[in-house]
Amino acid sequence: YSQIEKRNIPFGQDLDGDGREETADVSANIVVERYETVSVPAGLFKDCLKFRGTLQVFITLSGNKKTIHMTDTTTNWFAQGIGMVKGIERIEFPSFEGRSPTGTITMEELSSYTRGKPTG
Repeated sequence: YSQIEKRNIPFGQDLDGDGREETADVSANIVVERYETVSVPAGLFKDCLKFRGTLQVFITLSGNKKTIHMTDTTTNWFAQGIGMVKGIERIEFPSFEGRSPTGTITMEELSSYTRGKPTG
């Protein structure tokens, strides 16, 4: 499903150094992909629901009106009765105006948990 769809919003930074903040078009979508078995330090979890979210940001430079395409992809696995057991986020920022491309990968894994007594 579409989580967000915004056009011409303030980006919050002046990437091209012209003294003006850049603007951006932003879209985010989430897809439920399938059930998978996931192994993390806290154990093996069967039938985890896998979600993939994709955030696309098209940044318009205020000086020359060129567009930069940044992508942020997040994949999360959720175990029933526990919550998120694993998450991976990949951010890719392309090269522009002589700058090198950058990116980050962040991984989260459940290391331990305690099951509480059911309420109700």
